[in-house]
Amino acid sequence: LTPHGYAVSVGSVGAAKISVRRGMLKPEELQRYVNLLRMFGLPTDMPTVDTDKLMKVMRTDKKAEMGKTLFVLPVSIGEMATANGKYKIPVSEKELVETLFS
Repeated sequence: LTPHGYAVSVGSVGAAKISVRRGMLKPEELQRYVNLLRMFGLPTDMPTVDTDKLMKVMRTDKKAEMGKTLFVLPVSIGEMATANGKYKIPVSEKELVETLFS
């Protein structure tokens, strides 16, 4: 698996954690998801990174629009939340930092 694949795995866990924090995903579903990724040898923990640098990169991600960081947030395994008919849900930098780095 490439470093990008690892980033996708870790990022999807981060998205699931945001969903749990928002009450959209049950904590048990998050744990099930993490367990499935680990079964396949995929990373699930956020590595130690410079938070400011990560936020800067996320602002330029392909899912970012008009300066907003957007995530695909699960409501269950295999089902994603929508906003205005799209799967891209805005997540503030404050919420990202509080969820992913606390």
